[in-house]
Amino acid sequence: MLETIRRHRRALHRIPEVGFDLPETQAYVLAQLAPLGARVQSVAGCGVAAYFDAGREETTAFRCDMDALPIQERTGCPFASEHPGKMHACGHDAHMATMLAFCEWLAQHARELPCNVLAIFQPAEESGGGARFVAESGVLEEYGVKRIFALHVQPGIPAGTLCSRPGAFMSTASEVHIHLTGVSAHAARARDGRDAMLAGAEAVRAAYAFDASLPADMPRLVRLCSFHAGNSTNIVPDLAELSGTVRAFSLEDHARIKEGVRSAVCEACAPFGVEAEVSFSEGYPPTINDPGLFERFRAATADLPFQPLPDPDLTAEDFSFYLQRVPGMMFYLGTGESEPLHSPLFTLDEAALLNGFETFRRLAMFPDWKGDAQ
Repeated sequence: MLETIRRHRRALHRIPEVGFDLPETQAYVLAQLAPLGARVQSVAGCGVAAYFDAGREETTAFRCDMDALPIQERTGCPFASEHPGKMHACGHDAHMATMLAFCEWLAQHARELPCNVLAIFQPAEESGGGARFVAESGVLEEYGVKRIFALHVQPGIPAGTLCSRPGAFMSTASEVHIHLTGVSAHAARARDGRDAMLAGAEAVRAAYAFDASLPADMPRLVRLCSFHAGNSTNIVPDLAELSGTVRAFSLEDHARIKEGVRSAVCEACAPFGVEAEVSFSEGYPPTINDPGLFERFRAATADLPFQPLPDPDLTAEDFSFYLQRVPGMMFYLGTGESEPLHSPLFTLDEAALLNGFETFRRLAMFPDWKGDAQ
């Protein structure tokens, strides 16, 4: 099985594509699925859904992501990206390779399965929220999906070790964009102007003061990461742009944080006569692992190496869109000590993926799904 995973991963690593525009990747996946006897269809443009019919009433879904990042690879490996400026720096090639090996196993054991299986190859996880488009396509309902699972490779966790937690797993995340409008003036007559830069500095302080006022037991993130104002050494700037991110683990907390940041920024700028416009991107919902499915995941993998995730992760994942329709859970799969995800130097040893394949296999064969949350 390792050679199968390695062959798929290295072939896919050579042809990284970004977003929804994945023609070579989709073609490779379709070619590998063609002889397996699954019912295969395109979803969300270049996505693929493969249905393995075991003749059961219920279906368990497994998802992998397909897209790469706009990064120039610098690993120097013999199977490096052949597409300049694009790289599988987040391990989605590894996810697809694991899923394709799993599909080959499913084709050989379909009649033994306690549930049908739907394998989802999803585009545009990195940007564009491809999961939403797959979920909205109706494919989950079409095949009677009752639960869904996904993995993500993760450096810094021992190779082959599973890592997860019940409940909150990843955050909801929105970009915050702050546009400040004042009045320019010569620096020698600064009092004649309304300084957008000065107001922006106060807005940063106010946003962080609001964050500090929130309950200590509310996991969240408020962080401003860019600040642009002025282009002269002697002109008070009339415009300033700030941006950053706000994150939380429930939609209610997220809404509270967004409104608090908006109010804090507007109130901070008002004394300077500077108008503040604060907007937020929609972002992804929080990824919440179903506790019942987590228990079954642990029962199915009890003899595999496992490391509990003590606190939810402040990263975000569009896998959460599936969880708005069916219960599900996600887990990390350790790849050992290496460069971080999204690095042009990121790579991994495919041997770590064997426990991802084995976890999917065991979940597909789990004998009793009664009592699932619906």
